[in-house]
Amino acid sequence: MKKNFKKALSLVLAVLMAMAVVPFSGMATNEECEHDYEYYPGRPGKHSYYCEICGDEGIDTCARESEEAVTCGSPAICDFCYAEFITVAHVFDAEESKVESAETLVPGEVDCDEFVDFYLTCSECGDVSDTETFTSTTTKGNVHDFTKDDKEYLKEAVCEGNPVYYYACSRCNVSSEDFTGATYTDEDVVVEHMFATPEEGPAEDEVPAVEATCTSLAKYYKVCVECGKSAKGIDETATYEAGEMLEHEYVANVGKEHLLVSATCSLGSVYSKSCKTCGVNQVTDFVYIEGEDTPPEGSVCNAFRTKDARRHSETKTTKEAKAPTCTTDGWTVEISCAFEDCKGADGKNTVVTASEKVEKLGHDYSKTLDKEYKAPTCKQYGQYGQVKCVREGCGKTFYINEKNEMMEVSNVLDFVFAIEPLGHEDKDGDMVCDRASCGGLLEPEDLCDCICHSSGFLYFIAWILKFFWQLTGTRPYCDCGVAHYAVD
Repeated sequence: MKKNFKKALSLVLAVLMAMAVVPFSGMATNEECEHDYEYYPGRPGKHSYYCEICGDEGIDTCARESEEAVTCGSPAICDFCYAEFITVAHVFDAEESKVESAETLVPGEVDCDEFVDFYLTCSECGDVSDTETFTSTTTKGNVHDFTKDDKEYLKEAVCEGNPVYYYACSRCNVSSEDFTGATYTDEDVVVEHMFATPEEGPAEDEVPAVEATCTSLAKYYKVCVECGKSAKGIDETATYEAGEMLEHEYVANVGKEHLLVSATCSLGSVYSKSCKTCGVNQVTDFVYIEGEDTPPEGSVCNAFRTKDARRHSETKTTKEAKAPTCTTDGWTVEISCAFEDCKGADGKNTVVTASEKVEKLGHDYSKTLDKEYKAPTCKQYGQYGQVKCVREGCGKTFYINEKNEMMEVSNVLDFVFAIEPLGHEDKDGDMVCDRASCGGLLEPEDLCDCICHSSGFLYFIAWILKFFWQLTGTRPYCDCGVAHYAVD
């Protein structure tokens, strides 16, 4: 839509311009008109204008000579658009135009005693360049300030004296050695000797600091590389080794440091002869020969075996003792030789004291009686007897039956409840209980085993049934002839 609007606007402007030109064209023709041009913006890079009388347009590139002299500081200006159309380049010549001033100094840090850079100026107009520079041959930056004493530049250090240093520039840290040569002395420090091992070694008649032994070389004092003094009397630790060691003097010694083969439970140890001065072993490689008191003659001439067989002198427990219980056997402790080289064919340590079996103890309930056995009667419950093992860690319960026999049961619940009553017994039908423990007169219900005459849990069931009969008004009769109307 914007594109169509622009097209319409361009058409309207064209019509208006045509209408404006028509009156002027009637006044004079292009050839007859003495043009009175006025400047207006035209195409880029060109100078456009038009005549106010006839409307004639013209385009001039301004390629005409300037009426005034053109220099790099004064270009030619167009009369219509006032644009520069003739220019002259600046001539920046360092040899002919050296202007060393703060205005032309190139900014930036400059090291001490270095020449600085300036911008060049035009020899024609005096303008200053903003890109072209030259290095001055007369003007320098900062002058060195040799006042810094940071002990960086050592001049000389005399042993047992104070060191001398060159000053450093406080700005760039350069040494004063190649400039003023200024120095200072550090009064708080004394230069130490630099002791080192002399390349030629000790002199023939030099007395060593430490004499040679059969295990160490002789030690000599080092020499200072600066002044040549010996370290003797100055630094007793500054020594070096030189020369040869003395020979060992071997004798027979017994000790851990001389042990070649440890004693077994049947054979003694093998030791090496050693130096009586330093104790070093004479024999370092030794092949052990099982069962021989001494090594073969000529093979190892300075080793010997002692008679100190250890005889299982160290032992360890290889099986802990276990106490017997009422139902399981126990055993005693097993002790074996503790030496790793004392083992049998099975690879286990040799047993010194064998473990023995200890028989099980059995239960001990003779001192306890939790309950006595009570026989049931015709009407009363009985109970089992009960005892408990008193051995520590057991406490098992046993039950006693009517025969006074001890019963070990798997289901304890079978013996928790009391023994059921025996009930009356009348085999001759005389309505007298035949049991010697009873002998009482019987009623029909005494001999009836119907649920209505039950006790315990069944009595509770019978009670519910009788209560139901009472609610419903029924009068059922038991096999014994008794009416069950109400709860007994």
